[in-house]
Amino acid sequence: MVEQSQIPSGNIALSCGILFSGSSPSKAIRMYMHTGIQCISYSTFMRHQKSYLIPAIKNVYMRSNSEILQQMKNKQPITVSGDGRADSPGHSAKYGVYTLMDTQTKQIVCGELVQSNEVKNSNAMELEGLKRCLADIEEFQICDIVTDRHPQIRKYLKDHHPKIKHSVDTWHVHKGLKKKLSALGKQRQCEIVEMWKPSLLRQVYYCATRGEGDSEVAVAIWQSVKNHICDIHVHDNSLYPECMHGHLMPRKWFQKDSKPYEMLCTILYNANTIRDIKQLSPTSKTSGNETFHSVLNHFSPKLLHFHYFSQLARFQLAILHYNENCCLKQKCGQNGKLLYNIAYPKYKDGNHILRKVKEEPTYEYIKTLQQFTLNIIERKVVFEKESCPPPKSERISKNEAIKYHKSRYSLT
Repeated sequence: MVEQSQIPSGNIALSCGILFSGSSPSKAIRMYMHTGIQCISYSTFMRHQKSYLIPAIKNVYMRSNSEILQQMKNKQPITVSGDGRADSPGHSAKYGVYTLMDTQTKQIVCGELVQSNEVKNSNAMELEGLKRCLADIEEFQICDIVTDRHPQIRKYLKDHHPKIKHSVDTWHVHKGLKKKLSALGKQRQCEIVEMWKPSLLRQVYYCATRGEGDSEVAVAIWQSVKNHICDIHVHDNSLYPECMHGHLMPRKWFQKDSKPYEMLCTILYNANTIRDIKQLSPTSKTSGNETFHSVLNHFSPKLLHFHYFSQLARFQLAILHYNENCCLKQKCGQNGKLLYNIAYPKYKDGNHILRKVKEEPTYEYIKTLQQFTLNIIERKVVFEKESCPPPKSERISKNEAIKYHKSRYSLT
């Protein structure tokens, strides 16, 4: 440990405010400059971040995570949901994060940051993140893990963790099937598929809830669809001998041996779809992980690049914020009725959705971070330098880069 000199409290308060709020330091400092308010320089912020803020975030995060894991010891076996997020689309991502969430408490129990050159390519980051997360909580008994349809994760869990039941989030199956049905419905003579698409997609959720985790029952319900769409509601399978619905309104039915019917059955009953139906999760889902990704986008936007320790700190900040606010209650109006907002998102193609109006988030973790930062400064110490993954490419000097630089339009 090395002694540090005292710094003005206003300067460190500005640095804390910028980082802990998830702001971009260059934009925040530029905003102060444009408004004529005296502010710290970018280099001063980076020095504060490296010496005080990142160590404070790490220590507060580790303490918070230890408390969560300690509470989980009395709730075994546990069910977790997992999902990954890369910092850019396609195959050019530098960082990937993976989180495991307790489906009962909705809190993130562990999270791992992976740099792409730690594995063979960007596509392998999600699997590596899952491996590290499972190693972090290997002392816990996991009865079920819910993920998306990632093929590498499916194979890994089947081969290396056969005792853990692997379920697939119903929404991801719904999403993949919707794309295929939409494409088929646009083909000539297949307009009837577009008419049936909402009912077929609802059937995915019906298989998950009615099957209640029994893969054979779920598949039997799914296979009944090929009769149902032809106005046949009694089936040969003893697990689901007849449809459970009541009287149906008049509608256009499929004709067996017709082109739309055969093409639809090819989509509904291929090996991959049947495998998805067998693994549907009846209750648990990865929507909490998806919500966390939107929180992470605030602290670590994909359009900005951060160095490894800055990226890790912002990832841990996002977890602290999410875990504190993951169970916000829905607001009530003056008449005692629950409040909703109506929205028309792009993915609904003009249709509306209802969103619950939640209570305002809290920021108690910020006070803890600020206090821990001040303690580090008052003790006049810094923490030992940690190792990080090597850079993705070799570094050269600026003079060399200038020497060998050529315009793509140059003739020599």
